[in-house]
Order: sequence, then structure tokens, then C-alpha cells
Amino acid sequence: MTKLLMIDTDAERAQQVERRLRLWGLQCSVAESYLYALTTLEWQRPELILIRSESIDGMTPTEFCSTVKQDPALRDIPLILVFGVTADSATDVRRFDLVLEDPDNRTLGAQLARFLRRRDSNSEPAPDTTETSSISDPTPRMLDRSGFASLMEELTHGLQSGRVNLRSGDHPGLIFVILDHGQIVHAVFGGLDGPPAFRRLLVELDSGDPLMSHFDQEPRWRVGTYPRSIQQADRKRLLAHAIKTEAFDTQVVKFRHLRR
Repeated sequence: MTKLLMIDTDAERAQQVERRLRLWGLQCSVAESYLYALTTLEWQRPELILIRSESIDGMTPTEFCSTVKQDPALRDIPLILVFGVTADSATDVRRFDLVLEDPDNRTLGAQLARFLRRRDSNSEPAPDTTETSSISDPTPRMLDRSGFASLMEELTHGLQSGRVNLRSGDHPGLIFVILDHGQIVHAVFGGLDGPPAFRRLLVELDSGDPLMSHFDQEPRWRVGTYPRSIQQADRKRLLAHAIKTEAFDTQVVKFRHLRR
């Protein structure tokens, strides 16, 4: 998994972000101050640094950026500034490798994944063909019902196009979901396709056994080669059904917490 260091003084928000980023193959550690982050960097080398806080203990995001960039051992680590965290001036903003303009936690993982793909593609030799190849999420993960709900919510809000591949030990046949610009357009579960396949997948996840999963991002022209077995009238209903259990479980947890 890609290691990420996040600087955020909001512990509750950091915990929520950490769970979402894990779905995108990002292993997140949290520092509550810039000084603690610098101490962490002495013994840990993350592949990304995400800044979600204003000035802390007299140090600004820009000062932290300058400190990191001046260290030969750290200068190559990308520094990402989240929109809403102010830098000292317009010039200082350009010191960061990326400034995210959408602070929505649901799309943060997608934005970081795009940044990593661009970085990796720029560091590789140019391909021999002009076709755009599919880009895979390199970290397969075990997904339970809640994890699948979070993944689908993130992919739809991030307007992603591609194929969610799943594997079950009890069902050796193909299991996958196709998304086109954030919309569910096709699903296969063994011999089923369309809405019945998607509902069968949810039943399988409800059984409690997690499924191995990974997401392959594909260009929209390639996604267009798949059948459109799920029509517009069914898409919102199926998506709502997919994320309904997670929302309900969250409300139950909150209710139980309030009763204590």
C-alpha cells in the first residue's frame, strides 16, 4: 500500500479520512502538528504528505513545505495542500505539488489516486502504442458489505469509469460491476447480469463473508464496449440499496452511543 502522512488537528475527521483512503490502497498515518510531522519524517518516509491544517504551534503550511523541500532526503516527497487551508501568498501555493480544490472526503481518495497515476506515468517510458491502457488499483482488498458501500459511494461521487472486480471462494464465476462516469451501467454475477446480478452481489456481501476486490479504471470508450444491462430507471435505486445498509448501521451505532 502507498504510505501517506496526513497533518490534521481534527482527530475525528482524520479517522474518517483514513478509513476512506484505505479503500484506495493508501496507508495513512496522522500527525497533529507540523513539528510532530517533521519528527515522524526522521524515521518514516511516506510517499505522499497531505496537509489539512492551518498554522500550528507558530508554523504555517508554507513554512512546513519550505522545510521539507530544503532537505535533500525529503524534497522528492510530494506535498499536497487541501483547498481551504491558506498559504501565505499566491506564490507560496505554487510550492506545493498539488492543491486540491474539493475538500469533500468522499472524493479525496479519487483525487489522490489520479495524482499518483499521473506521477507514475510521467516517470515511466512512453508506451509504444497510442491507445490508452486501463489503469488498475494495484492493491486488491477484502471488502465486506460496509466496505463495498463506501467504495461504490466514492466511485460514484468521484465520477469514475471502470470495472470493480470481485472474487468469491463460493462462486468461481465472473463477478464485476461496470461504472461509466460514476453511473452503474452493467453488473455480472455468475450466470446473472444487470439488476439481478447486482442484487445477488449484495446478498452475497450480506452473508458476512468478505470478497476479494480491486478497481480497474478504464477510459470511457472502453467502458462503452460493455452491455448497458442496467438502465437509467434502475441505477439510482440500486445505488441507494447498495449504500443503505451502511447508512442504517451508522445511525444504529450513533443511537446506541447516545443511549449510553
